Amino acid sequence: MKRLALVVFVILFPFCLFPQLTSGTDYSVITEVEAPQAFTGFVLYNERSESLWNAGSETGSSFSAKSEMVGFGYGLFFSYPAKSDIITLFSAEHMYRDITSSAVITDQDGIQGLKIPSANFHEISVSFSAMAGRNYEAGARLLHFSGETLRSNQIGLYGSYRVYSNRNRYLGITAEVASEGNEVITDSLMIHALSIPAFSAGINTGFGPEEAFYGAEISYLSFHASSVRDETQGYMNAKFYYGRSFREAKARIYVEAGGNISDEFSAPAVRLPLFYYNILFGTELIERRLNIDIGWNYGIYRTMISDMKEMDELNDHFNISGISDDSGSYKFSIKLTLRL
Repeated sequence: MKRLALVVFVILFPFCLFPQLTSGTDYSVITEVEAPQAFTGFVLYNERSESLWNAGSETGSSFSAKSEMVGFGYGLFFSYPAKSDIITLFSAEHMYRDITSSAVITDQDGIQGLKIPSANFHEISVSFSAMAGRNYEAGARLLHFSGETLRSNQIGLYGSYRVYSNRNRYLGITAEVASEGNEVITDSLMIHALSIPAFSAGINTGFGPEEAFYGAEISYLSFHASSVRDETQGYMNAKFYYGRSFREAKARIYVEAGGNISDEFSAPAVRLPLFYYNILFGTELIERRLNIDIGWNYGIYRTMISDMKEMDELNDHFNISGISDDSGSYKFSIKLTLRL
């Protein structure tokens, strides 16, 4: 019943906002619509997160453990207007992540350091989409994980539709389905990687011209049980966003903030942030032919030490099944786009 209630809430929530979009007040500013142009470019990523755990036992012994993830990556993308009102977009990205961990135990015998093995893995994503005007979008994406003992492939299909009450006000729906993948994503990788949802659906709304627009989106996500290792499968996401462009300065800024909760109304125990925000600043150079975008993403994640396979040696001394930490994780990006 909880999941049914959440799905109904996801569907009905934006309709509470729709009267704002269709009211008599005119928030719109008519702007010149440019013809679609082909463009290409690349993006660079730097990512980092750190988790710390501390616990004690009734015997007086204690431990402190630490896990640090460092990642970097790059991506390529290309867009081409197939027709006057149809735009295609292809993108491919590669992320490499390295996880190092350590633990120190203090008991009656003194201080003992544990040698924890490191872990690393690759994440490759490829996507293709087509947009027809401002109303329709459909696409597919492939996600591949690989590590020392891990191989997992997933493919997802998604689509979206927007209906405009006027030029600058819309109400949209999105949906996606995905395959299960050919291997379970387990252990420490679960903390830093998550599969495509088995099913997701959402409704979004927004209004305002290109110079200043804002909106909101709420969606429901359900993951395959094997992908989340029998953790909670259902989650709800809500986010709000605001964008502003400055034509005289040839610059723009985009800000987004949101969060995730499980369908049991608890913090996610998988790789979904309890709270996150994104900030993107962009500028145009060389007569608007070159765009530079600098992005910053920050999220707070619930991490369970029992999910870290390299911490298994701690089980010889402590019961670590319920020990968690809320840790921050950031991703920094630089994106260059060239109009052809």
